[in-house]
Amino acid sequence: MEVEAKNSSGNSSMYSDVNLQELNDEEVKVNIGAIVFISILMILGLLGNSSTIFIFLKKYKPSTYRTFILCLAIVDLATCCLSMPFSLIILKFPIMFPYDEMCKGFQFLTFSLCSGSTLILVTIAADRYRKICVPHGAQISMRMARYICILDFFLASVLSWPCIVLFGNKHYETTLHNISGTGCYYSDEFWNTSYPVKYNYFLLSTLLVTFVALLVIYGLIGKQILHINRKRHPNQQMQLSVQKVTRKLYTNKNYCPSESQGNVVSQYEVNEKTEVSVYFTSLFDLTDIKERQSPCEPYKTFIPQKEDDSLTRSTLKRHRSNTTLTV
Repeated sequence: MEVEAKNSSGNSSMYSDVNLQELNDEEVKVNIGAIVFISILMILGLLGNSSTIFIFLKKYKPSTYRTFILCLAIVDLATCCLSMPFSLIILKFPIMFPYDEMCKGFQFLTFSLCSGSTLILVTIAADRYRKICVPHGAQISMRMARYICILDFFLASVLSWPCIVLFGNKHYETTLHNISGTGCYYSDEFWNTSYPVKYNYFLLSTLLVTFVALLVIYGLIGKQILHINRKRHPNQQMQLSVQKVTRKLYTNKNYCPSESQGNVVSQYEVNEKTEVSVYFTSLFDLTDIKERQSPCEPYKTFIPQKEDDSLTRSTLKRHRSNTTLTV
């Protein structure tokens, strides 16, 4: 195989790539970690995004949320099918990348897909904010959601167009006499200019703005959710999980607890020492469980303070002969 390269004087020459191939293989060994990592991400992305597209198409009804998720999954799937394999090619041929046009095209595609995915994430966050924090305001319609996806792609292309100009074949000096390798990076024309640095700063600024926007939006969403839960349960602290708490009550027919023990021990009309368990969820705290009858009455139950909890009262009455009571 013959590869065209430039010597130190700038003239083109044809040479055997045996020695250059050896140098390229050495560079590949350095990049093996990145190659394995990208390969794993590509496989997981193909499986995950394909499953997401299938599930949302088959199981979910049309909605703005469904539209945005499908749009995001399609963009990420395209990244796994196009951009990641191209990145593997660059890592496989770090100093033997021959095609300048391919470098420009795939770099533009990679930056566009990544930028589009980021913009869609911001769009999803904004849609959730409208639905949770401004539920009675104007919401995004299905038609508008499609237009927003198209707009995100357009903005991503605008942000990525400098890649077509800045990227290309970059010639690297090697240890071989008068021979340089070529890689896909910022081209020789712009390598010693300030444009690559400025573009990198621009991309970094865009990333930081996006991160801050997502942080602020989801912070407001979380604050609103906490406010709604506190308003719904003003006298109780809402817990995220339902807990099952067991209180063991040891009773005896001839035992009558004192007033201070009234909230700990219950008197049941039984002839033997019995273990009684009361189950309740995290929506009711121990302080909300009170006895409706005096401690020395034959039958006594633990039920919540809510007077309208008829279901709980009837359930306890049906199980008054049992030793396990459920609240």
